[in-house]
Formats: sequence, structure tokens, C-alpha cells
Amino acid sequence: MVANVTSRRVEVEDEPPAGVIRWLISCDESGIGGSPYYGFGTLWMGWQRRGNFSALIRRLRAEHNYEHEIKWTKVSDANLGFYKALVEEFFKSSYLFFHCLVVCNADVDLEQHGRDRDLARRKHFTMLLTDKIRRCLRAYPKRKQTFRIWVDPIHSRYAKADEAVDPNTIIYSLVKVGRFEHLEAIRQTGRLRMQRLAFYRDIEDPARRDRDDGLTVLYQPDQVTLTFGGHVIDGFAGPIKVSRDQDANHHIFCMYALTSRRLAAILDAGAPAVDPENLKFGDHALLITNVGAFIERMLAAAKRSGVQRLWAGLVEYIDTETYHGVVGPFRKAAKYATESEWRMVVPPSASDTFWFDCGQSLEDISVLALVAALNSQLRLSVSPGGPS
Repeated sequence: MVANVTSRRVEVEDEPPAGVIRWLISCDESGIGGSPYYGFGTLWMGWQRRGNFSALIRRLRAEHNYEHEIKWTKVSDANLGFYKALVEEFFKSSYLFFHCLVVCNADVDLEQHGRDRDLARRKHFTMLLTDKIRRCLRAYPKRKQTFRIWVDPIHSRYAKADEAVDPNTIIYSLVKVGRFEHLEAIRQTGRLRMQRLAFYRDIEDPARRDRDDGLTVLYQPDQVTLTFGGHVIDGFAGPIKVSRDQDANHHIFCMYALTSRRLAAILDAGAPAVDPENLKFGDHALLITNVGAFIERMLAAAKRSGVQRLWAGLVEYIDTETYHGVVGPFRKAAKYATESEWRMVVPPSASDTFWFDCGQSLEDISVLALVAALNSQLRLSVSPGGPS
């Protein structure tokens, strides 16, 4: 086996071993340019079938003398035969599967996405992929499965939007560092202590303090104009930061996320699995060993307990000298990127501290370890099916 490790992904150049299902998922988008609807489509096939699919396309092109890009907006009387044949071959095939999500712009509640339509679209794309992958895993519970996702560049102001749903964002484990008694209590009871975002702006520990955590928006000075009585005021000295109390009062629970984005540093440069900067906050670490089950328990608990909304995901790290727009609880300055932070967020409550109770122990999906031995005990190996 040969593995080429880059900053984006681990590429394994041989075929998966017998018994391993490897899926190839090709993704694209439509209707982004002001249409009342937008959508995302995914074409699935077994990895070993990609040669069959290429041969099928070549045959249809030759039979119908069609050499142009395959695109539904290009259908005309002159090439209708090719597109009809393509559709017929899809429905005759036993190895091709198509899944899509179509969204009406008017139905999107932007309040759930920080008034950010671009972020909402990226969430919907990720939701489509993760939902189908989850169903696939459940359909073949006794088979090892891997997923290779090919994503065209996504129309987004975020230059790495395609990477946001790339396999590089797979979360292998979530890690919480702290005192033994606190972490053991979490593990045994499933109760999470959630502080307000504003708490981390003024916390005494400089390693945990972030004066801008939970900003509502960040505006660059060259993109803002202020008018007063017909007079234009510009030339602001620096970025304009706006924070609403309702945003800063959201409650958060934070963990370090060990994701495949760190694979290159680990495998190429021998970096530790958990960045040492994140090990200063206690003598023990709680590792979540089944992230999917952990998140599902949190979502189920939120419904049972009447929590109106719950958001969970990785933090995006931004260049505060160039970024212009909505910030919210899931964006932080790039200088904090070593935190590789995963967050769970719930709306403000009457108390400064909110106790989130998932209603059951986490002992079956977590382990406790000494911080001093954490990185020496964590081992990353690359098998033909991918990292483990």
C-alpha cells in the first residue's frame, strides 16, 4: 500500500481489501445564482464500478456523437437522443444511485444560520451527505465501509467551502481536557456544563480568553461607509466589530476535534495527534470514541428536554484582517486555529451556567486518559480502507 498525504486528504492508491465497501460520491450544485430554488445532487457508485461508469459514458458519447459537457441546460433537439439514452441507462443500472436536496429560498429560516444564506447552503449540502452516509452505514452494519467524496468547487464566498464537506472534516474523536473529577462526572452522568460565550471574553486565564468570541458581525473599514446629515464619513482606522447581547449570551460546550485535516501533519511531520497547546487545561482528558453516537444523544436529549434549538459543529477560523460579514459562534480568529474546536451551542437561558443533560452515561462511548500520556497512547494507522 502507498499513501500520498497532502493537506487535504489521505489518498490510498490501491483497491480496498475483500469485504470492504468503498463508495465513490460525486457532488454538484444548481440554482445558486438568484434562483428561487437551489439544490445539491450526489451520484453514488461502488468504487470498483467507476471504470464501468466511464465506459458507459464513452459508449453513449460515441453512439450519439456527443462531445460536449453533460449538462441539463444544454439539452436541445439536436442532442436529445444522447440525454434520453443517458437517463435510460441510469434506470437500467443496478450500481448507480442518485440523491439530491432541493431547497426553496423562501422557506429557509435564516435566524437558524446567523442571517447568513451562504452558510445555510453549505449546511444543507453537508446535511445531505452526512444523512445518506449515516443511512448507508446502518444498511450494512456488519461491513466495513469507506467513502470517497469528489466535490466540485462550491459557489461560496468561503474559498474552502468544498473542503468544509470534504472527507478531511471527518471527526475521529472529541477531546475534553480538565480535572479528573469533572471529566469523570461528565462520563458517568452525561451532564455538560455550558457557559455563556461572553464568559470567555473576560475569563482570567489568558490561554482561554478570546475578547471577540461570539461577535455578531465583523466589517472591514474599506467596505463600510457612514453618512450623517448628507455627509459621508469613511476612513475608519480598523475593523468594525458588532456584538449583540443575545448572541454573546448563547451557551457553549467546547471540545478539541481530532479530524482528518490533521492527518498530513501527523503522518508527514510526526506531529502529535492533539496539539500540545490544548493540553494545558487539566491533568486528564476525556476522549469521545463514537462521535456519531455522542451527537445523536445530544440531539435526542435536546428534544426530550425542550431545548428550543441546538447547534453543533466545527469552528471555522478566519483572517480578521480580510473577513467581512457574519461571525457568530462558529467563527473565530485564525490565531486560535490550533484549538481545532468543536462546539455545541444552545440559546440563552436565565442562568449564566446551563446544565445540558443527555439523560444517560457516556461510559460506553468514551475513555479517560492522563494528559501526560495522551499523545503517546494515541496511534494513527493507515489501512487500505483509510485512516483508523
